[in-house]
Amino acid sequence: MTEEEERAAVLSKRAKGSRRKGGVGEREACRLMEGLTTVKWKRSAIQSRRGGREAADIIPDDEDGSSVIPDEIVALHIEVKRQKQPNLFGALKQAVGDCEGTSRLPMVLARREREEWVVMLRAGDLLRLARALRQPSKKKKPPPSKK
Repeated sequence: MTEEEERAAVLSKRAKGSRRKGGVGEREACRLMEGLTTVKWKRSAIQSRRGGREAADIIPDDEDGSSVIPDEIVALHIEVKRQKQPNLFGALKQAVGDCEGTSRLPMVLARREREEWVVMLRAGDLLRLARALRQPSKKKKPPPSKK
C-alpha cells in the first residue's frame, strides 16, 4: 500500500468514527428533546455532507400519526454537535443559513465529551422557543364513525 493509500484509509476510518459519534449525539439529543417537549424525536433521514442548505439533524417524529405536533415544535431547526471542541457560533451560523427565508427557529444542541448539553440560539428567538416548549402534544381524535 502506498503512503497516499494509507493516508486515505486513515482519513476514511476517522470520518467513519466521526459519523458514528455524530449519530450517537443525535440520538442523545432526541432523548433530551423528548424530555423537554413531550414529543417523540428522530434523526433526520436527509443529511448532506456537501454543504449548502441541509435538513435539521433531528426532527419531531409522528410516524404513527397518534399525536398533533404543535407548529412551534415543527418550526424548530436543530443542529446537533457532539465534539471535543464544538464550534457553537459556526453551528448557529449554519442553522441560521439553513432557515433563511423560512419561519423556522434555528438552534444548536451541543455537548463536549463528558459534559452536559448546552443550547445556543439567538436572543430574539428565546421567547419563541419558550412558547414551543410549553405546548403539549395532543392526541389526534379518531375520525367520526359513519352510521
